[in-house]
Order: sequence, then C-alpha cells, then structure tokens
Amino acid sequence: MKWLSFKNIYFVCLLVFLIAFFISYMYTPPLKISEINTKVNPSLTGIFLNNLRVAFLLVFLGPLTIGFGTFGVIIFNAILAGSFLGSVKSEESMVLLFIPHALIEIPVLMLAGALGISLTLQLFKLKFNLKQIVLCITIITIGLLIASTIETHITTIFVKEISNKL
Repeated sequence: MKWLSFKNIYFVCLLVFLIAFFISYMYTPPLKISEINTKVNPSLTGIFLNNLRVAFLLVFLGPLTIGFGTFGVIIFNAILAGSFLGSVKSEESMVLLFIPHALIEIPVLMLAGALGISLTLQLFKLKFNLKQIVLCITIITIGLLIASTIETHITTIFVKEISNKL
C-alpha cells in the first residue's frame, strides 16, 4: 500500500486543512477596523501549551476514532484560522501578521495529524514504528515552541505597531 505512505498522509492532511481554510476565509465577512481588538498580550507558555494540546489531540484522536477525530480537529482549526483571517482581510497588514508563525505552526500541526492517521494504520497492523513516533513528537514539540516564540515576541511587536497606525 504505497499510497498510504507517511508523506501521502501528510499531504492529505494539508489538503484538507487548506480546503477548509480557504472556504472559511472566503465566506467570512471582514470586520471594520474599529471592531478589531489589537490590544493583545500573549503568554509564550499559554500559546505553546494550547498548540501542544491541539497537536496531541491530532495525534491521539487518530487511533481512538479511526482517524475521524484527527480530521475533525484539522477542519476545526482550519475554519478557525480562515475565519480569523477572513475577518481582518480588509486590513492587509493584519493578515500578514499571521504568516511568520503560521509558516512553522501549520506544517507542524499537519505533521501531528499525519502521525495520528499513521498511528491508526499502525494500530490495524499491530506494528508500530517507534522511531517515527519519537522523531515526529520531537519535531512537533520543537516546531511548536519556535512558532509560539515567534507568535509571542515578534507578532505582538507588529500588532502594536499596526494598532498605533490605525
């Protein structure tokens, strides 16, 4: 079953995310600039732990729900991200704020989703690839820490600069 390779599972997760994201983005009406809350003070620990929670849901809901839970979490998060960006799409600079940490966070979360689906398939075979599991969890944890650091420290600087201009 070559088509069930980890790489193909990853791309299916990414495709599902992108479809749900773009549908949500397109159908979310933009807010007026005055309605956007730019007073944010995120916590590195809070953002990291939330993202880690999502990643572990993606991983462990796979085997527990035969993959449906993993895809449900992927779709939910895609809709959430798409709705957020859709609501600020009238202000291009606000949309650009999403890019620095999302370039790391989204691929890492899709890795978690792919691991969840892969674990489901491994469970059916009763043959687990422990090396793959440990490597993926390590990459997921480090990647989410980097993305959380960017979101906490770099994005907030830009949000404050943009809010001063509004």
